[in-house]
Amino acid sequence: FRRMADAIKLSDEREIDVQVDGGVNGTTTGQVVRAGANVLVVGSAVFSPKFSVKEGIDHIRREAGK
Repeated sequence: FRRMADAIKLSDEREIDVQVDGGVNGTTTGQVVRAGANVLVVGSAVFSPKFSVKEGIDHIRREAGK
């Protein structure tokens, strides 16, 4: 998460998108959003035989506070 914070600081207070690709799931979503990420790339957190795509997206959105 330190690298995200460093990138945000380097943005010179301009609005930037911070993307996280890899390791984003229902457990880590809240952490990466609180650290400053606003673009999340998800795979198995949404596409899984254990639940529907809608259920996966709903879970990620809940955890992100959206």
